[in-house]
Amino acid sequence: MILSNFQHSPAVTSERVKKDLPLDSIARSYFLMRLIIGILGVALPILLIAGDTVLLRTNFSDILARGSLSAYYHSSMRDVFVIIMAMTGLLLFTYKSTERTHENIYSYIAGFAALIVALIPTHIPDDGSATLTGVQHFLTEQRAAVVHYVAAATFVTFLGFICSGFSARERKAALLPNISDDERRKYAKWSFIHAFATLVIFVSIAFIVLTQWLRIWDSHSILYGETIIALAFGTSWILKSASMKLLPKMTDDGVYPT
Repeated sequence: MILSNFQHSPAVTSERVKKDLPLDSIARSYFLMRLIIGILGVALPILLIAGDTVLLRTNFSDILARGSLSAYYHSSMRDVFVIIMAMTGLLLFTYKSTERTHENIYSYIAGFAALIVALIPTHIPDDGSATLTGVQHFLTEQRAAVVHYVAAATFVTFLGFICSGFSARERKAALLPNISDDERRKYAKWSFIHAFATLVIFVSIAFIVLTQWLRIWDSHSILYGETIIALAFGTSWILKSASMKLLPKMTDDGVYPT
């Protein structure tokens, strides 16, 4: 009952689509939260790869020495990996928690999976540069790795579903009556952007699965695929959030302009 009262299915109205509602501090906080999720997605592979290279390696030919983004848990960038994944998980949990939609369910699942990825590490490297964590001792390394892999696969898959939901919402908005042709084209453009991000994510997932199964480029294919997924997801969220006026100036009568 409490959850039912808390969550509501948002109505897709022409006013909401046309941004005729005041962009107050609550709305700006929502859009800023979404922008941060996008920034974290883009920053994750860049910070892990560049940071590990700068801190530990003098030979830049070794820049892709790790086999996956998860492998950076057992590197000098462990704290960065855990912080970004945990922040992403918590933000995905909360940013649309008051809406009862498929997109919000996808966000819940992706957020929970991100937290599992942050807390339960993958296999330790074979070079002896890391030791088992307390979680790996408790679950055993193999079981912890299985949980991590399942959570990571769930996370990236539902990132794709979230982008697909974004695309569908923008496509529906473009079909609403009483909006101008320019607005219709704008929402069709955003639908295409999110649809393209969805395509990139699922193609990257297929690339990871096929290369690992066929043993082709398998030493780095997970890292390549995960990096592309993070960049595609993050970029689509940044572009969408950047279209909003997060910090509008208040007018003389104390009303935020739309």
